[in-house]
Amino acid sequence: MIAISKTDYTTSKSVYNEYLAQKLIDPDTPYMAYISLFASQYASLMGILGGGFYLHNISLPIIARNPNPKTNERDLFVGYFFVFFTYVSFGVIGALGFSGETYVDRWEDGAIQQNCLFM
Repeated sequence: MIAISKTDYTTSKSVYNEYLAQKLIDPDTPYMAYISLFASQYASLMGILGGGFYLHNISLPIIARNPNPKTNERDLFVGYFFVFFTYVSFGVIGALGFSGETYVDRWEDGAIQQNCLFM
């Protein structure tokens, strides 16, 4: 959380390039992280997300034994929505946290390492 509070974020490549130019002139410029909204690395993220939803098939026996089967569709939707919300929120907060200045020296090829335990 400290890294998130001390870091400025941008999704604009031009703003980030201006920051890099300013950083060369003045090394005391506050740290800014660039958040890429689209990248080729998202394929592995989608695989992890799909695998997480696949593992939630344990809900099928629970739904089969529901005492009020009329609410099955609603209950299943609510369950999957909360799982989606949890994964996305943890992923976004983790990505923002590990993109802070505190972790720059632990990056691999300018990006967060795949194994967060190394971070």
